[in-house]
Amino acid sequence: MILSFIVYGGMLLIMTYCGYKVALADEKCFSLKSFCTNGYVFGAIFIFCLVASLRWRVGMDCNSYIRLFYHPQESFEVGFNKLIEWVKYTGANHVPYLFILAFLEIFFFYYAFKWEKLYYLFIPFVLFCSSEYFMMMNGIRQTIACCVFVYVSTQCDKGDILKNMLLVVACSFLHRSSLVLIPIIFIFAFLHVQVRLNRYLQMLLVVLAFIFSSMDLVNVIRPYITVLLNIIGYGTTENNLLNLSLERTIGPRAYVDLFIYLIIIYFSPLLKENSGLKSFSVQYLLFLIGTIGGYLFYNVHAMVRLFMYFDIFKIVMMIYLMKLMFIDKPLTMPKYYLRLIFVILLCVRSFVEFYADNNPKKETTCYKFYFNHLQK
Repeated sequence: MILSFIVYGGMLLIMTYCGYKVALADEKCFSLKSFCTNGYVFGAIFIFCLVASLRWRVGMDCNSYIRLFYHPQESFEVGFNKLIEWVKYTGANHVPYLFILAFLEIFFFYYAFKWEKLYYLFIPFVLFCSSEYFMMMNGIRQTIACCVFVYVSTQCDKGDILKNMLLVVACSFLHRSSLVLIPIIFIFAFLHVQVRLNRYLQMLLVVLAFIFSSMDLVNVIRPYITVLLNIIGYGTTENNLLNLSLERTIGPRAYVDLFIYLIIIYFSPLLKENSGLKSFSVQYLLFLIGTIGGYLFYNVHAMVRLFMYFDIFKIVMMIYLMKLMFIDKPLTMPKYYLRLIFVILLCVRSFVEFYADNNPKKETTCYKFYFNHLQK
């Protein structure tokens, strides 16, 4: 546990400091060249990737990815297999391989906020104190596609749909499920869909979805979702995935999350105004779909994996809310208390994550270096 505080705390401090220095930069919006050559952006990305590459059993899929490196399977996507082959060709072990995977995640996630440098100050706090950092340590191939999708969502109003499609197609060489994003991108690029429901009605829908999260909706959607799962690469295992229950229960973590999401929805009009991003409505709708759908299919493994593409926008909305609370002036008393409540909620969320994962033989939250545990 002490090592975890040192590693995660050190990452948080270094990445926040780098974000602070980025926030002081003269540019309001980064070009690709200035983003890639900014030392503080590089510092934040590097420390994230370094810690991700040296880990052992941090995130449920960590050791699976390490085993796949040493014992690759031809059934995986060609891009993923080629990455393993290339790293092995250099004579390196699995560390550079995990480093590259982490880089693909954090690069696109950070680059998605290039249009407003102040957000870099809040990204590390939200990632670590909300424990969403561990989401990025699981299902890494799909999470890369999720982070690319965050960047693509900021480009929906630019009209450059070909570039967006090419990025998604490139992601499909790592995880085929990313192909499900193509029709979503078309819808948002051409139809300009946005949420028009009253925010109180949105909050009611989320609460109702939360209440009915224990309902069995699998049989209702099975004829439709089976076809979709086949298309995106789950093959003959779709029925097993649909029948597989994650045995998730509604506990303190779920109530904390619900409270956070309701705060985001309540302040959504201000978030839209404060974000300065034309495609905010796209991101917000994806967040709302992920929140409601995530509750309705709370225990269905296949649907949880599909909703990862929407869940990533919960992190985005938290970052927007942090900037609204801490940068927007004037500092009123209600805003002061809101700051305090939101920070406490995030910290409680992180505490619950560690507390719930307290089995020494199975826990995947505390940090461990690979060279202390790697079996020959």
